[in-house]
Amino acid sequence: ANWSNNMRSAYKGKGKTKMTEDRIHRLEAIGFKWILPSSTDRSKNSFDERIEDLKRFKEKHGHCDVSQSSKEYTSLGGWSNNMRSGYKGKGKMKLTEDRIHRLE
Repeated sequence: ANWSNNMRSAYKGKGKTKMTEDRIHRLEAIGFKWILPSSTDRSKNSFDERIEDLKRFKEKHGHCDVSQSSKEYTSLGGWSNNMRSGYKGKGKMKLTEDRIHRLE
């Protein structure tokens, strides 16, 4: 992330690194993003993606009780646990009414 941030700063004409047209073209050719989505947008996308993961899990297993100890679903299990804690008003995750509705 640090190198990427340095490239973005150089692109804006800031920082120690000089950004050349060639470097700009080469970075753009591999899909480098000069502007990142806001943390709110990333959080929304991440939540939407996890909801879809949970729906697929339910289709496959018939329930939404994802175990954190499952090797295949460790990450989804952790996310589900965080959502349950947020629903109960515990932990770092604060759930909006919209997210609670979507999880129900």
